[in-house]
Amino acid sequence: GNAAVALGVCAALVEQGVWIDAEAVRRGLSSVRWPARMESIGRVLIDGAHNLDGVGALCAALDAEAPIEALVFGASNDKPWAEMLRAIVNATGVGASRRFFAAAPVARAVAASELVAEVDGVECPSPAAALRQALGAADGRVLVCGSLYFVARARAELLGIVEDPPISQ
Repeated sequence: GNAAVALGVCAALVEQGVWIDAEAVRRGLSSVRWPARMESIGRVLIDGAHNLDGVGALCAALDAEAPIEALVFGASNDKPWAEMLRAIVNATGVGASRRFFAAAPVARAVAASELVAEVDGVECPSPAAALRQALGAADGRVLVCGSLYFVARARAELLGIVEDPPISQ
């Protein structure tokens, strides 16, 4: 992924005679933070699995030791959202009463009613409302995933901020 590209650039620069401190590279890679990418905040796992590859990586990374008890999901209509949703539901095994669907406030968001029609669950008016309902329905891990627009809204609710990331005017 991105780390491999960064390391490749460093290697190419070294081949061109540029000195790069290997320890600085290690420190840099170890301090990378990627919000909403397998990010745990309390008992909530947030992942911007917004395409099939991302969903595949998320499903492969789910830990059987910390099972998912509730799912919060929203998607964009320019992605294969039905296939993504079925994969996540199958990987988590979360039942319909603990699956919460909403649309991010963007034009290309899939309506919560469409998500519920594809895979039974609870239709919610917003990502924040879906998160709140999921937290109330489960005592354990809650997975929030889907479009980046969707997870950003849910993450903002969880962190108590207006926007995620906050956008300064």
